[in-house]
Amino acid sequence: QMHDARQLMPQASLEARGFEMRRFPSAVRDFKDDAELRQVYYPEMQHLVQKATGCEKVLVFDHTVRESTVQELNNMNEKGVAAGSVVRVHCDYTKDSAPKRIQQLLEQNRDSMYLADFSDGKGSTVDLEELASRRFAFVNVWRSIR
Repeated sequence: QMHDARQLMPQASLEARGFEMRRFPSAVRDFKDDAELRQVYYPEMQHLVQKATGCEKVLVFDHTVRESTVQELNNMNEKGVAAGSVVRVHCDYTKDSAPKRIQQLLEQNRDSMYLADFSDGKGSTVDLEELASRRFAFVNVWRSIR
């Protein structure tokens, strides 16, 4: 049964319900501009996830801009920015698929990823092998951009 999560008392938290809602204004001007998302939004989301979870490191590795006017979930337009809306709550990874996704990231993007390290406030090159050997979590961040 679906309810308005804004009305939950006590409010939803990651620990209690596996999700939470936060106000987190963004400096992004155009959510369809991939370069701006990588330059502005990724660091914002790194900060948000670190603040919400208390984790030491955050790796943002992709994004999808979804539009309710697009019918297919993964139908990208010529700019690669449009996919259909997802109408149900879901998790993208399981205990089996999450380690496989890290391995895919290692194989595909080894030299192009950036990891925010909050222990020293600076970024470092991603060592996915080391990351995969530690405790990790995949966190989806959703935002209405209308």
